[in-house]
Amino acid sequence: MPHFEWQQPTIPSNVDPVTPPADEKPSTPVDSPKAHKSSLEISHSSPRPSFEKSRLGPNRPPIKPLSIDTQSSSSASMRSGSTIKARPNPSPPSTQDLTSEDHLAKGIASHESGNFKESTYHLRIAAKANLPTAMLLYALACRHGWGMRPNPSEGVQWLRRAADCASLEIADDEDHQKKEGKVLDVLQQKTRRAQFALSIYELGVSHMNGWGIEQDKALALRCFEIAGNWGDADAMAEAGFCYAQGQGCKKDLMKAAKWYRMAEAKGMSMVGNSW
Repeated sequence: MPHFEWQQPTIPSNVDPVTPPADEKPSTPVDSPKAHKSSLEISHSSPRPSFEKSRLGPNRPPIKPLSIDTQSSSSASMRSGSTIKARPNPSPPSTQDLTSEDHLAKGIASHESGNFKESTYHLRIAAKANLPTAMLLYALACRHGWGMRPNPSEGVQWLRRAADCASLEIADDEDHQKKEGKVLDVLQQKTRRAQFALSIYELGVSHMNGWGIEQDKALALRCFEIAGNWGDADAMAEAGFCYAQGQGCKKDLMKAAKWYRMAEAKGMSMVGNSW
């Protein structure tokens, strides 16, 4: 039987041995079973390949990590499981930053929208700042219980304060006009006169019905006459009704006709009356 003996192969001296570059690793063929292995079968001792390093070429600079401004509320989280939070709404202005006129405007707007509780809150603040219109409206809120527990007696007090404040403002305007020759704003004068007239008229309503005060129909008629002379159409109509029905006075159809016609001249509809 022939005998074979293995010998070390010799490399010719004129051929350089082929060695792979140090920075390159032999790639795994696509058909290799290793390419189909699950990641769970990878040995824990082998280092985990880096995704960032695998896509970098030898001459590309490394990718800088994204910087996230943690102070900015509008920056979203870069994590896949994060939720983008809505930017918080700016806080509304504090009530301490509002002027008395602002509170009055907010009170009227809230009342018109049906939010009586908020309306009364703003009107109370404006009334305490000595605004005649706010005093008048807050007095009506106290009387009728708009956004608060009804308190007719407190309403009467605010009506008196509103009338006093409006009358003082009218007197001051007249003094300035006489002494200093100051030209006054006509619209502002009309507003103050209307505020005074309406306050006196509402006092008459309280006296007529006994709301928060002792019922006194004669005093109520006097209030209507005063407010009517200052141009309040409702007061003119109430005065005419009192004289026509003998409320707080003797019947006097002549005076009743006079007040009814004055109210009609101010734009009030007097349908059904033959005055």
